[in-house]
Amino acid sequence: THNIIAAFTIEHPDDIGEETSKEQSIIKKPLKGILTNYGYTLSDPLISDRKSIWFTGGTIEPADNDSESIEEWKKLFSAHAIETSENPTEIRSKIDAEGTEDSETETARDLATKIFLGAISEPMMEDGTIGFHLTKPIGGHGHAYCDILYLDDEIRVMRGHSGSVYVFRREAMDD
Repeated sequence: THNIIAAFTIEHPDDIGEETSKEQSIIKKPLKGILTNYGYTLSDPLISDRKSIWFTGGTIEPADNDSESIEEWKKLFSAHAIETSENPTEIRSKIDAEGTEDSETETARDLATKIFLGAISEPMMEDGTIGFHLTKPIGGHGHAYCDILYLDDEIRVMRGHSGSVYVFRREAMDD
């Protein structure tokens, strides 16, 4: 498997220098989230020390587990909840037809649309987690890959297609 986990924060525009009324805002305080992309690797057919990466889906979830943060998260990401069994084009059409009450809801929805582009999202879980899967994996040979620079029983060092260097250490399994 090749999973990537990234932390992020959604802030009210006033907190980053833009003028918007916090009283009318959905975002009352910074919300921290975790985006996890799920994928797998295959050996590159042309380069022996290269693993091609194929992304298959993932989750987006709140990082803070307190009830206030989860409720704020749910308000932000379910402001225009739509049945998720539809394809992305139909979902976008429904969103456009519904309109929005405010620009932050639209911005959050657009962020989610970009994350889910080409994806089928799953209903939001009670803890605020939204899962998604891709109908056709993204990435692959020549597009998303990691070159193995060093490998032994404990350490693996890889360089990604954009130049990022990753160092992994194997952890002992508890029995």
